Amino acid sequence: MTAFLEVLDTFKPKKNARAHAVELLTDIARRDSISPEAVLEKVGASELLVRPGHPLENFDELVKRLEALRYPLWTSKKERLNALCARLAAKSGVTATYPSFAEGDTVTLSFKVKSAADLTERLAALDREKDTVEKIVRELGE
Repeated sequence: MTAFLEVLDTFKPKKNARAHAVELLTDIARRDSISPEAVLEKVGASELLVRPGHPLENFDELVKRLEALRYPLWTSKKERLNALCARLAAKSGVTATYPSFAEGDTVTLSFKVKSAADLTERLAALDREKDTVEKIVRELGE
């Protein structure tokens, strides 16, 4: 755990982020019956310590890697959902938001308009992308 404390001292995350990272690390170590240092090695923490950029961005990457290791199914589902939401936004200008941890079976769609013509355009684009919306809803249900 000493190595992890050194990582935390280097990145200097806020209290809640620090607690979340510690929880992830200990959960993984217990589940896999390995040391916290071995978990850090698995996620490439040493690479992040020397990587250029803001320390908190590198810490966010560390947490992302820990979450992927701790919750592999959720991580892959989230990546698929994010890709579908990005596609919908790019093709229609409509933002899709799904519930945390994909709990539930509904998606929230939102968009901005400045005129009735904008509304007509957004609705037509959304109609063309209804298959993408259906894929998002299906992904939530799986």
